Amino acid sequence: MNTNNPFSQLRTSLKQWLDRQTSPTDIRIGLWGTVGSGKTTYLAMLYDALEDSEELRVEAGDDRADEFINEHISTIDGGNFPPPTEIAKGKQLDIFTYILRPEGGTRSIELNFIDAPGKFYEDFRGNTDQKVQIVEGQENQETLGDIVDYLRSCDGIIFLLDPIRSKEDGESYKTLVLRLFREFQRRSRQQGTDTKLQQYMVFCVTKCAKKEIWTQGKKSADLAKEVMGGKLFRRLRTNYCLPGRYEFFSVASIGLCQDKDGHWKEAVIYPDIPDSSSTSKPQAPQPYQQGYDPDAPFGRPNPPDDDWADLNKTSRNAEPPQIPVPTINTEVEHEPINVIEPIQWLIQSIQKKPPSRL
Repeated sequence: MNTNNPFSQLRTSLKQWLDRQTSPTDIRIGLWGTVGSGKTTYLAMLYDALEDSEELRVEAGDDRADEFINEHISTIDGGNFPPPTEIAKGKQLDIFTYILRPEGGTRSIELNFIDAPGKFYEDFRGNTDQKVQIVEGQENQETLGDIVDYLRSCDGIIFLLDPIRSKEDGESYKTLVLRLFREFQRRSRQQGTDTKLQQYMVFCVTKCAKKEIWTQGKKSADLAKEVMGGKLFRRLRTNYCLPGRYEFFSVASIGLCQDKDGHWKEAVIYPDIPDSSSTSKPQAPQPYQQGYDPDAPFGRPNPPDDDWADLNKTSRNAEPPQIPVPTINTEVEHEPINVIEPIQWLIQSIQKKPPSRL
């Protein structure tokens, strides 16, 4: 097997999982996001929010999913963000399932998500690894599963778009997402389907409770265009998606809270991090404008992601000081924003007109 691909073992187990899916479920929803996009935090808060829902009933699909839920919700309730996902060398890929059932309905919906480092979600290499095996004098190519195959197996997909990474990486982030869609469409065309993708998709811009991202009155579609880039945004309509099969949301997994004066602000506590170029103390973040309207056109404004460990990268000093990481304010009630809404839109759309399973 190709040892140049650090995720070969994970791709092997993903292929085995995909091959076992012989009986299609009523509805299957998948999730995609890059490193730091907020996948773990979103999935934990989604389950937590669904338990309060009067429209959808939720349960863990297996013991591992139940363990995932309890571990990460407990971490968040304790005021901390889940640590970055890591996979030990040689470990099999875990694919967890949430089973959703609309109240009063009989059809089940599966939310299948991959418990893997964010880099695995960015790893799509033409769907082929080289396996050194001689068959009648020829090398045999072994086709393994990757993130594109996982997405193709779904009826609906939640894309978590990271505005912070998009801003920091610029065109490289936008190019990555565009390449994903090119490969997604290329493989779908090989199956003899319509030139446009069949899946229903929601594009969720995360971390929108951060003041530098939140802009009152800005629509989710406009924010998504800034994050994914105008080229991909335009091609969703012209080349990739069928009409009426995609929507945009602004998502905040932790969300906002109100202080004692009624000001809306992010429910995250940012520690003072000294600036080596200045001796002045950084000013605390200002609260959101009083009278914040959760029904504004922008949607209801996302907290930082589960990859805050990056803030603890060591400096070039021999003994760098420990840099504190942001925490969640547990002294006030925080309101997750648009956590369930993307799922609801997908379910309603798929039930109304089911896509063709690839």
